[in-house]
This record gives sequence, C-alpha cells and structure tokens, in this order.
Amino acid sequence: MFSVAQPSKWQSCRACPNSLSAVAVAVMALIIQAVVIQPTPAKAQGYGYGYDYGYSQQWWKSANKKPKPQKARTNKRPSSNTAKTAVVVADKLPEGPLVLVVSLKLQRVTVYDQSGVVATSPISSGRVGNPTPLGVFSVLEKQKIHYSNLYDSAPMPNMQRITWSGVAMHAGVLPGYPASHGCIRLPHGFSQRLFNMTKTGARVIVARDDVPVQSFTHATLFPTTAFEADSKMGAAHHINAGDKVADASGRTVGSGTSGSSLIGIGTAQAAAPTDPTRVSAYRQKWLVEMEHRSQALSAAEANKAAATAKIASTAQTAESAIAELKAARIEPERLAQAIKKNVALRNSSEKELDTFAKNVLTARQLSDEQVQHSALREEALDARLSAITAEIDTLTAGAAKVGDRLKAAEQLVQSTEIDRKTALNELSKANADLKIAQDSVNEAKRREAKRQLPVAVFISRQSKKLYVRQGYAPVLETAVEIAAPDKPMGTHVFTALAVGANNKDMTWSVASVPTGAQSEERSKDKLRKKDAAKLQPVVTPQSYADQTPAAALDRIKIPDEAREMIADSMKPGSSLIVSDYGISNETGVYTDFIVSLR
Repeated sequence: MFSVAQPSKWQSCRACPNSLSAVAVAVMALIIQAVVIQPTPAKAQGYGYGYDYGYSQQWWKSANKKPKPQKARTNKRPSSNTAKTAVVVADKLPEGPLVLVVSLKLQRVTVYDQSGVVATSPISSGRVGNPTPLGVFSVLEKQKIHYSNLYDSAPMPNMQRITWSGVAMHAGVLPGYPASHGCIRLPHGFSQRLFNMTKTGARVIVARDDVPVQSFTHATLFPTTAFEADSKMGAAHHINAGDKVADASGRTVGSGTSGSSLIGIGTAQAAAPTDPTRVSAYRQKWLVEMEHRSQALSAAEANKAAATAKIASTAQTAESAIAELKAARIEPERLAQAIKKNVALRNSSEKELDTFAKNVLTARQLSDEQVQHSALREEALDARLSAITAEIDTLTAGAAKVGDRLKAAEQLVQSTEIDRKTALNELSKANADLKIAQDSVNEAKRREAKRQLPVAVFISRQSKKLYVRQGYAPVLETAVEIAAPDKPMGTHVFTALAVGANNKDMTWSVASVPTGAQSEERSKDKLRKKDAAKLQPVVTPQSYADQTPAAALDRIKIPDEAREMIADSMKPGSSLIVSDYGISNETGVYTDFIVSLR
C-alpha cells in the first residue's frame, strides 16, 4: 500500500527531459496524494476489525501504544466537549454493587460503588451510522478472551457484553472520538481492571450526557424482609448450604438432597413457617402456599396412580370380554354348520323315502319276503328322518342359546370399552393436573433457588405496569397507579447498596436521565445552525426540574402484595428502574431489564 511519505517516484520524474514542468508535477503529486494515497475516512476510523472494526493487529501486539489519528477526513471530529481525562482508578477495592455510567458526549465511563466514584476512563463509542445505543443495561456475559462473531473473528479482549445483539465493552483503540461500530472501547489496562471489578449483572447506563450516581432515600423504595430472621436467629443463612441453586444458565451450584416438601428450600432451617417472629407475614403466606403446592402435587400423583390402576383393571376386563366374544362367535358358526349338514341329510332322507314309497306302489307283485323287507326299510328311513329332524331341532335350540351368549358378550365388550375410554379420560385429566401441579412446584423451587439473587423491578409509565425479574427470569407483572400519567417523569435507576443495621432498611443510590434530553439533543444535531433556534424543546426546563427521582416516586402507587413480594427478596444489588419508556425488545432470556432511552 502506498503511504503519504512515498512521493519519490513523482519527484524523480521531474529530472526526466520529457517530463512535465516542475509545477505541473507538483500539482499532480498533491492531487494523487489527497485522492489516492491518503487514507479514506473509513480507514482513518479503523474499519476492518472486531465488533466495531477498530481493533488493529498493531494494537494487539502493543496494547498500550495508542496510534495517532491520521489527518484525513473523518465522519466525526473530536467535540470541544470531549473529555481529555486519563484513566483514574481509586486505590481501594470497590464496595457493594457497581454502577457504570457511559457518557457518549464526554466519551467517558465512570464507575461508582456504594461510596462514590472508584474509576473513570476515556472511551470510544459508536461512530455516526453505528451509534452506541442509549439505555439502561447490565453486564450479561464476561469473557477474558473473545473473538467477534460478526466481523472477521477480530480479537476483543476483556469483553463484557451488555446486549445479546452485539454491543459490548472491550479493549480497543481510542482515537479520541467515536469510532466503533457500536461497542464501547476501553484502554487495555483499564479494561483489565474493570473486568476484575465487575460481575455479571452489574448495571451499565449509557446516556448522552454525564449521569451522576448519588445516594438517595425515599419512602416508596423497598425495605427488605429477607433478613428479618437473621436478627432473631443470629444471622442464620436463608439458603441452606446443601441446597442446589440454579444460576441463569441453568447450572446448579452446591450439593445435597431436597426433601419432598417445599418448605425449607431457600429458608433458614430454624425458621418454622408457623413462627411469625422469625419470618415476615408475606414469607409466612408464601411458605404455606409452597406447602399447598406440594400437597396438590401429592394429590395429583395419587390421582394419576388411581387412574393408571383403573386403566389396568378395565384393560383386563376388556381382554376377558373380547375372549368371551371370540368364543361366543365360534359356537354359533359350528352350530350353523351342523344344522346346515343335518338339513341336507334330512332332505336326502325324505327324497330317499319318497323314492322308496313310489317303488313299492308301482311294483306289480311282491312276495311276502319282499313286503316284509320293504316294511323294515320304510321304518328305518322313517327313524333316520326323525333322528335327523330331532338333531336339527336340538341344534336350533342350542343356536338360540348361543345367540343370547353372543349378544351378552357383545354387550360386555361395549360396556368395557366405555369403561376403558372413561379411564383413559380420567388418566388424561390426571396427567394434565399432575403437569400443572408439577409446574407450580417447579416454579416455586426455581423462585426459592433464586431468592438469594438480587431482584430487578421495572415500572413503566408507558404501560402503567410493574415488572419483576429475578435470576434473569420473569416473576411478576402487575398494574400500578401513576398520577398524571401523561406527564413525563424521566428515567431513574435506583440501586440497593447495603442492608442497614436493623436488617430491614436498605441504602440506595440513584442515577437519573430526564426524558426529552436525548431526543432534543439528537434533533438539534440534525438541524442546520440557522434552524436550530427554531426547534421547540421536547420538554421545558421546568419539566426537567419536575423529573426528579423523588417526584417520580411520589406519583407511583405500588400494590401492597407486590411490595411485600419484592421486599421478601430485596438485597444488595437489587434495582428499581422507573421510566417513561417500555421494556426494550433486547430484554429476554438471560437478561435483566433493558430500557432504551430513545
């Protein structure tokens, strides 16, 4: 490939006697250098590697060496507001849940723990045409060594995924302006430190402006009842050491056996379900509900066993009835053949007797001996005919009796078939009931197994609903009351940091993004300067002032049952998101709530 420092061929042409003038040659050299030799804006931005085409092999060999941006045309020049700050990492280890705030305008990421800022670093986000999405995310997956499955298997060290559609934080080149294909590039050294700091589930907020994370208290925020028993039982663990606990991938951690009853799964062994001094009222109800589910499962299993036994019994009866029907069908056929045979013998005997009588009558003269012989012959024929007739009568009477037996056998087969179908229907219903009971028990077991995990709550003004997820799985969806539902209230991300000394109160932090700021700023970017003044703001400054976290929570009324259920699982790392927007379609399997800020 040509480089900017290779015009020697053109310079040598000036020494040629037949060459153009020196001025013409110089002009041509400048034109070719600008048009052909000079890197294109795409190359200047580093296309060709990684999720974002910006990860070069040169940087891969020398991770801490930052290449100088070419003085070529680029789609995006560094903004005057772009932060020039270097990486800053606190000496202390992070405490409690982490919240990462990415400012696209400042091209900076700030990491907060429960005490405040623990690290800051410059970044390089998505360029024009492939912007990094604005929204509330969380770390879904971490891989120390990862290669892009979208762009030529490019290396992406210290990858931390925030969407399954391909947006991640990873080490990469930082030219000083947005240059990626949507990912968030980090300096290599900082990416290593951040990788070691975070866990899956860590909150990541991507906004245009910087979003400070501050401590916050409000009566609407959830306390915790998951630790109430600890103060009564000497900090007993709510997850038994031997219980198996499933994580988001379906794997299990720990060993041990579970009992037939649901009570005790995920609870302190010493916490009896009937002792109200050790568990909350909601927990008490839930333990009873789990026991009811276990009992319903046992009843369903018994019903299936009874239905299965009935199927076996009716099958045996049906088999006997079918055998009787086969036997009953054989006898009538035998009797019919016998009757048919005897009828034929009777007909032949009657014909023979008639023939004999005619011969006797037509004879001219018979001796006494012939007369006596004829008489004996006639008697024999009469006797045989009578016997045949009697046999036919006997066979006919027997056939009538066998017909009754056949009819009874056919009726028995029909009756047993009805019983068999009824038993099959009962077994089908028993199987359906068993599946419902089993699913209910399994859902309770999964919920109990994930009770140790943080709970995520999302309240959407758009849908006027409250959603709960735990362990990346939906738990609850219910309607909430929102005062002034047509009035924006912003997006607020509340994070539970630690449990108070009373094992009930939680300490919280909040990060807030006003609704309208993102779309308004984006609209201004698209307008020419002379038209920017004509733009009507999406919301007024007063509206921004009204979109405080306290004002948002004051407008929300959460059902008591939902509050009790959430408090039962509330622990550090749990979160509450309140937003004017709905759930992003990025939310799905193995994700926390993902909320777009556009």
